[in-house]
Amino acid sequence: MLIDCDIDADNDPQLTIPLRIEETKSPRLGVVTDVSSAGGYIRVFCDGASWSVRNESIYSLKDI
Repeated sequence: MLIDCDIDADNDPQLTIPLRIEETKSPRLGVVTDVSSAGGYIRVFCDGASWSVRNESIYSLKDI
């Protein structure tokens, strides 16, 4: 699930209202832009936009 919300270091993502949510049917390729996000979310750039994604929903590519 890709979540578009305004998360910064001082903001708890659990208290931020999402601007847009996109539930994916299959894995998407993205670039991690911030791993220090609080509340169990990681910031990624995917499909031309910045998103927040739950930590447990991130998988790394192996043997590239």
